Amino acid sequence: MDKLLIERHLRDSLPDADERKMARTRILTVLLNMDIGRKRRPLKAIYELHLVDRNNPIVSLSQADLDDAELSEAILPGIDLQGVYARRANLRNANLSSAALRSAYLTDADLSGANLRGADITQEQLNQVKSLEGAVLPDGSMHP
Repeated sequence: MDKLLIERHLRDSLPDADERKMARTRILTVLLNMDIGRKRRPLKAIYELHLVDRNNPIVSLSQADLDDAELSEAILPGIDLQGVYARRANLRNANLSSAALRSAYLTDADLSGANLRGADITQEQLNQVKSLEGAVLPDGSMHP
């Protein structure tokens, strides 16, 4: 990944450039092969490298496998998680404020206590999660 970032100038590449395609393939492969308790590390790394920012995603995580992932208390404001598979994921007390979650698969995910203020997520998606108890909803209101 460092070679793509530094030598191949991943951030400056065009949206359909081979560098971005290679980075996406590597990230999706890593996430697919990690056990559910270890997916937090690579996700946090690409987040901190600003590769998956909602307003300027360098790499799309669409179809990434985060099913059953242990992501409680993850701090990922403004992340682009559009189209990820996060069914049954533990996102309790996660900071997903301003995150792009539209089209993410969140069936039976635990979002209790999560901060979703300003997140792009549909009511249909929220209806499919396991729990929203104590979550801050996209409009800033608190779920009972």
